[in-house]
Amino acid sequence: MSQLHSTLDSIRDRVNIFLEIDQLCKVCDNILAACKQVHNKNELKISVKALYKRYLRYIENNKKNHGNNIFSHVEEEQIIGTITVWILLNRAHKTNAFLRN
Repeated sequence: MSQLHSTLDSIRDRVNIFLEIDQLCKVCDNILAACKQVHNKNELKISVKALYKRYLRYIENNKKNHGNNIFSHVEEEQIIGTITVWILLNRAHKTNAFLRN
């Protein structure tokens, strides 16, 4: 999915951009350079400095959207996907049972 010209207002856009920066940081180990590269590739509507600061906040919050979130972006997507599948299969499941597993 392309985030071309995104302002990163949606959580999904942020997740995709931050995961892309994560991948680049594994290779180059320079967060600012990774942010510049992703910014240029996606032609984001925010500045490189703003992207860099948002990414640092994301890292400081243990890769969560907010510090008070229980799950990371990836975990939330997995949970939503699992619940969606249960709904599509028309199988009721209690929330307590889901959270225990």
